[in-house]
Amino acid sequence: MSTFATRFAGAPLSELYALYGQSATYTAPAGGGDTDCTVIRHIDSGDLEEGGEFGLVRRRGQIKVRSSELATAALHGRFTVGSDGWQVVAPPLLEAGQWRCEVEMVDRDSQAERRQG
Repeated sequence: MSTFATRFAGAPLSELYALYGQSATYTAPAGGGDTDCTVIRHIDSGDLEEGGEFGLVRRRGQIKVRSSELATAALHGRFTVGSDGWQVVAPPLLEAGQWRCEVEMVDRDSQAERRQG
């Protein structure tokens, strides 16, 4: 269990989202309109994937959203948090009233971050 999960294991979801939540918009893969929601992002700066001849780097991480705000999260759905776009890359899991979504950054003013150096 992560330090974050251990520290806040007994905290109500409303308290966690009030402290760490960020405004976001979710778009289902089939479209049909956007859903405004509050998410908690867990982005590991060490979890990067390099590839291609231009040295593009993709960020991966996890986004959690309360099921009371988002009835269904789906593979290939998209979260927009600020100017960052995140696509769901694995089937979401419903755990303790939250959707846990494995995500990959698909937009940050451009399609990927350019590797420095």
